Amino acid sequence: MDIHRIYYLRLFTDHSIFLLMVLKRVLLYLDGSLGFSIPPEIVRLIVFVILDSYRYNKSISIACGDDHSMILTNDHTLFKIENNNVYSKITSIDQIFAGGLNSFVLKDKKLYGAIDDSLFEFLERPIIPSFLNFQKIYMSLKAYNAQEINGFKSIYSGYKCIFLLTTEGFFGLGENSNGQLGLGINLFRVKGFKKINLTNVTYVTCGFQYTIALTTEGLFSCGKNSEGQLGLGDQLGFPMSDHYSFTKINIQNVIAVECGYDHSLTLTTDGLYACGGDNSIRPFLNPYSKCSIFQKGNIQNVVSFKCGKNFSLILTHDGLFGCGRSRATRFYKDVYDMETFFKIQINNVISFDCGMYHTIIETKEGFFYDQEETGKEYTFTKIDLD
Repeated sequence: MDIHRIYYLRLFTDHSIFLLMVLKRVLLYLDGSLGFSIPPEIVRLIVFVILDSYRYNKSISIACGDDHSMILTNDHTLFKIENNNVYSKITSIDQIFAGGLNSFVLKDKKLYGAIDDSLFEFLERPIIPSFLNFQKIYMSLKAYNAQEINGFKSIYSGYKCIFLLTTEGFFGLGENSNGQLGLGINLFRVKGFKKINLTNVTYVTCGFQYTIALTTEGLFSCGKNSEGQLGLGDQLGFPMSDHYSFTKINIQNVIAVECGYDHSLTLTTDGLYACGGDNSIRPFLNPYSKCSIFQKGNIQNVVSFKCGKNFSLILTHDGLFGCGRSRATRFYKDVYDMETFFKIQINNVISFDCGMYHTIIETKEGFFYDQEETGKEYTFTKIDLD
C-alpha cells in the first residue's frame, strides 16, 4: 500500500496532521500485522474526509504567476492581488491557473485568459473573443476567452508558452526555442495548439524555457538544460544540452514536482530531491554530487513545496522552510546563497504559492504577502480580503 502518498495534500492543519499520523500507524498495522490490504482509493477518501472536517482554510486555491497573484476563496470569489492589496475581484469562478505572465480562469465550463502580449501571435484568433470582466482585473494585459474546450482538464503556462490538458490529449503552443514544448521539432515558434506525444499526463510545471511533466508512467522533461535542470544526467550547455522531446527521468515513485527558473524539485515516497542551478539547491548537494541528477535533501516529513526564481519553499510537519538565494527570499539571512534549509518565522501555514520574487501564504490567521525588497530585511504583510 502506498501510504506515503497521503501526505502530499494541500490542506493541512495541526489537527489533521496529527490525525494523519495516527491513521498511518493504524493502516500500517492492518496492512502488515493482520495481512489485510486496504485499497489506496479508500485511504485517500478517508484522508480527504478528515481534512474536510478540520480544515481552517478560506481558499480553494492560490495561483501565482511571475509578477501577479490570484486567490480563489471557498465562495468562488476571485481576488486579484497586487503587492499586499486586493486590486479587484470577480464572483462565480470555478478554477484559477497562473504561470509566467499569464492567468486563466474557468467559469461555467468556459476558459478565460489574461495573456501576455507576446503570446497573442501564437493563438488562433477566430476562437478568442474578448472577455471584458477579466480584462478589468489585468489592465496591462489583453484578455481573451477561449471557446468551450471539449474534455478540459487543466491549463499550464510558462515563459511565452501554454500547455493544455484535455481528455483528447496533451497540447502546447508558443515559444519553442529550446524545445520546451516537447514536440520533437527544432521550431522557434509554434502557432496554434499542437498535440504532444506524451500520454497519461497528470501535472505540468514550467521553468525558464524548460518543462517537466508528471505522468502515470513517471517523470518526463524537455527543453533547456544548461544547468542540468532536466534531471537527465547531462549538462553540456546551450545548444547541445537541449532536449526537443520529453525524455523520461530516472527517478521512481514520484508524487509531485515543481520548477523554478533553472532548478527543479520532486517529492517521492523516499523524500525530497532537487537538481539544476546549484545556487538554488545548495542544501541538496554534497561536494561530489552532480546538479544534473536529482539529489536527495536532508529534510523530513515534507507536505508540499513550491519554487520561485532562485528559491524554494518547503512545508513540513515542523513548519515552513526555505532554501536558495537569500536576497531573493528575504529569510533573514546575511549570506547570499543559503547552505542549509532555513526555518521561516510564520506559523500555522495551510497553503502557499510562489511567483518569480514573491509568495502568498495562507495560514489559520489569514493570507500574507511576501515581496522582494532588495537590500531590506523583509517582514510578511497581511492581506485584507474583506
